Amino acid sequence: MGSVQESKFTGMEIGTSTIKVAICSVDVHYRIRLLGWGEVPSIKVVKGDVKDQPFVSEQIARAIEKAESQAGVRVVDTNVYLLLPGGYVHLVNTSGCVELENEQVITPDHLVLANREGRYQTKDSTSMVIQTFTKEYRLDEDRVVRTPVGLRSSILEAHVVSIVAKQARIDSFAHPVIENLNRSLNDVIYTPLSLSYALWQEEGGIAYDGCLIIDIGAGVTSYALIIGKDLYTVGHITVGCDHAANDLSVAFALPIASTRKILRDFQRLNCSVVARSDERSRSRFISADQGLGGGSKMLPASSVEQIVHLRFQELFGIINKRMNDEEAWSQMTGGILLCGGGARLPGMCELAELMFRHPVEVVCAVDVEGPRDIVGNPANVSVFGAIRQGRMEQDIDEQNYPGDACGQIKKFFKSLLRW
Repeated sequence: MGSVQESKFTGMEIGTSTIKVAICSVDVHYRIRLLGWGEVPSIKVVKGDVKDQPFVSEQIARAIEKAESQAGVRVVDTNVYLLLPGGYVHLVNTSGCVELENEQVITPDHLVLANREGRYQTKDSTSMVIQTFTKEYRLDEDRVVRTPVGLRSSILEAHVVSIVAKQARIDSFAHPVIENLNRSLNDVIYTPLSLSYALWQEEGGIAYDGCLIIDIGAGVTSYALIIGKDLYTVGHITVGCDHAANDLSVAFALPIASTRKILRDFQRLNCSVVARSDERSRSRFISADQGLGGGSKMLPASSVEQIVHLRFQELFGIINKRMNDEEAWSQMTGGILLCGGGARLPGMCELAELMFRHPVEVVCAVDVEGPRDIVGNPANVSVFGAIRQGRMEQDIDEQNYPGDACGQIKKFFKSLLRW
């Protein structure tokens, strides 16, 4: 990569289980090179809520220090993007309509007008629109299309999705990062949106067009359906691996730390997310630490599998229902892509195939150079997605469009779609 074409970016994730800091260089083709990586336990963070600001601030400082020592670059001197996990984010669907006389040929100008009419304007001064994307367009005779330019119609209706959050909650979440940087962030990025950018590649755009990508985290699960260079639907569910660990903790009266370890050791314990009821499984037991000097406790492996199975079956069931409600399954031309820490659990792909009846595979971020144990880890997809999204959005903002109306329209429209 030519260094003259590279810019330095930092992606940060404050998750329920870990805090991650990635310092990277990104070239003009949006290829990412990892320079420094810092990862520490988060402990005092739950679904995007910082429970202990001073403690989390110290943990962020540790992660930053680790990344900076590897990169030889200070985070404060880079473009910094923070992932917003979604625990307090909601989506608002709106539409904007433009009437076209004599069934005109639709132009980019018309798209801009329809989208401008459809943009959600929050009346609540305490809320803010983080990002916006256009789901689809409706023409006369109930024609639904994604790229209407060049078609004729008497109306053009844009279906716009706005991602909205309380300003105070964002400020509270970002405060420990800003405190460490002593400067503002370049932007916050809604985690489900970052997933599509993680899969972007120079040749051919999105590497997995028509696929549903699901990021299973510790406290929150995010998903996005990618169609071409656009998003059809995104969302999050405040359910993740920690909920399965909590279920085990309640069922067996064990400390949550012990049941989290069981999940981390699932493969070594020869357990699966898909519960087995055969004789061999029922006869197996696994040992768990009871904590506080209580020694170990033997647990039936089949019961452990059943509890974990039910939790993730519920999670996939919620996603399935949402996809049905939005009539999104008909838009899919690919399969299911799993990422996040939960994707590594044995049997997760098999369970997803049983639930969704689509082929399933585990993915990592595309076109990222660095140590394989980091860039090839499905748990880190969203961090690299945030970095690529930041570079793309910055390029849009910095482009010098011609001063004519057409140039201004293109600039507005690109900014609106944030791609």
